[in-house]
Amino acid sequence: MTKDSFTLKVVSQELRVKDPQNARVSIQITNATDSDLVPVLYLLIPLSLVAQNDMGLVRFAPAALNGLAQHPAPDGMARFRLGAARGVRIAAGASLTLELSQITAQTEGPQSLTLQWDLFSQASGSADVTLDVMGADATPKILSFRARETVLTNHTNKDPVRLEWETSPGATVRLLRLNDTIAPAEGKPSAPTKTQPDFRDTGYEGVGLWPYRLEVSEDGRTISRTVYVRVQAPGWNQIACAQGAPVALLHDAARALYGIFHTQNGSAIYPLDPATGDMGRQGAICPNGIVPDPHGKSPAAFFNNKIYLVGGSQIDDGVFSNAVQCYDPVAQTMTQVAQTAPWAARLGHSCTVHDNRLWVIGGVDENGNTLNDVHHTANGVDWTAATPLGQGLCLHSAHSYAGRLWLYGGVDTPFGIPQTGLWQTTDGADWRETRFFTSTDGDGTDPGFGAPFGAALTTQSSSKGAETLKVIATYQPHSADLVSGMYQLQGLGPANLIKDKDPITEQAGWAVVTDPQSLPQPFRLCAASFRSYIFVHSMLVDYPTNTLSFHIQ
Repeated sequence: MTKDSFTLKVVSQELRVKDPQNARVSIQITNATDSDLVPVLYLLIPLSLVAQNDMGLVRFAPAALNGLAQHPAPDGMARFRLGAARGVRIAAGASLTLELSQITAQTEGPQSLTLQWDLFSQASGSADVTLDVMGADATPKILSFRARETVLTNHTNKDPVRLEWETSPGATVRLLRLNDTIAPAEGKPSAPTKTQPDFRDTGYEGVGLWPYRLEVSEDGRTISRTVYVRVQAPGWNQIACAQGAPVALLHDAARALYGIFHTQNGSAIYPLDPATGDMGRQGAICPNGIVPDPHGKSPAAFFNNKIYLVGGSQIDDGVFSNAVQCYDPVAQTMTQVAQTAPWAARLGHSCTVHDNRLWVIGGVDENGNTLNDVHHTANGVDWTAATPLGQGLCLHSAHSYAGRLWLYGGVDTPFGIPQTGLWQTTDGADWRETRFFTSTDGDGTDPGFGAPFGAALTTQSSSKGAETLKVIATYQPHSADLVSGMYQLQGLGPANLIKDKDPITEQAGWAVVTDPQSLPQPFRLCAASFRSYIFVHSMLVDYPTNTLSFHIQ
């Protein structure tokens, strides 16, 4: 391994003196070797680029670089470790884009940043990259650059991405999608300069997150700015999550959406907005939103205007707990509500809100017993035991709908037999198994789709306010191949489950791991509705999935 293990390239930059609101720098870090590397990364920044008392005005992305820590540095420099102390994995030939924003540059002119890496016993090295800090009034200028719609639901297969910009009058402009120039047209010296109120692009290929970069040149100097547009299709889509593997998505009565994501550095809470094109890209962690152990993969619920994390892991073996933690997004505080709630430490349980109370149901205890107990609370501290289930249940889903608490899916023991019953209760005093129409002259408790190896419940409201219960599951019908689908409950019992017409393709579905020599592996499936979206993600043992499936009407 040599000191040339990594190369640096400035993808885009826009820096002006003492203008942190518009500061944007993207630096591509590429593994130039033919081996996967896990370096510990450090970034040296001159204090002329960012004053010591303004260190809080430096933002780093993506999620792989969370865990930012300031380290001792030479005089006149600040030194940050990027990511975990045990390193950041970068595959052979792959790149990681370091994004810096909110930089308070103190002086204009060239400024050098240094990336240092430590490959432990293999090698260490460094590389420099030069940034150009402009004066406040220097040209060129990007006065504005935006997409008319940062999320485009493509109903006609080629709905245009609409962009607009305004630059300093003497500038020339180049517009790129990914790394392809789309304006000016071939043979023309420049795209329209100064003002472009409605540039339309239909040359993108399919759904996904499309970056558009505007490069503006004048007097021998070039600056650039990037906007992101997410193109999605009606029905099922999938998005890659730079924040990490999704653990839970929660919302406060459809007013604000939050996500808990897990990386090798732990879990954190992020604000999310599906109406923006960069939802899947790294955003700022909620202040004080680092999730403490052992709640990194705990089930969570939005309750009493706070995010509650309850008990041990949803999926990881050995992570048992009966502690309760909550995050207040308004006060921006993380608080332990109960160190030992009055129910057994567990994992693989469900947690939801019903009848203005927080409920904890089932799971597996530290002795490997599958639990059937049910508990609820009005404040997170004082708990009441409800009527137990008729059997132990883990890896199941729970949701409130039509004044009833519903349970579906799960297994009778870890990696045991998938359960087909849909259970309901109004108050936890008694549980009733829902009956389904199975033929023209009969009904039964099995809806008839097969064994649900992963299942989730959520509700969705129509434009007229009518709410429906959705069952999202991966079934194995009669020992055939696995089939994933979304179903709508009609009736409260006897009922029908009606399959949604939109197909779930492999490219838009959630992760499922199977062993060709054995039965499929049961897994945790999670779903959350927010406005016109239904989000779905899977959680599997030792198999992090940094993707989020979603359905849009």
